[in-house]
Amino acid sequence: MEVILNDLGVQSVYSCTQIIGGQDSSVWKVETSQGATYALRLLPRQRHQQFTREENIIRLVFDHGIPVPKVHLVKLWGSGPLC
Repeated sequence: MEVILNDLGVQSVYSCTQIIGGQDSSVWKVETSQGATYALRLLPRQRHQQFTREENIIRLVFDHGIPVPKVHLVKLWGSGPLC
């Protein structure tokens, strides 16, 4: 996980905890020493289109004034996409 977070530019990680209960992705709560909190989602590479669709939907609803979490990055990494 440290390699992934470093590649994404997330430094000074205070904690990284896997969230249990997701059905289609691996989700991690990442907290930095500076107090920022992120959710990191991992999916198999063949599901990359799912992330890009979700990113587009989130940006669309945000543009219409609906509060949603900010998507910082969607990217292919190693064996699968990250969001």
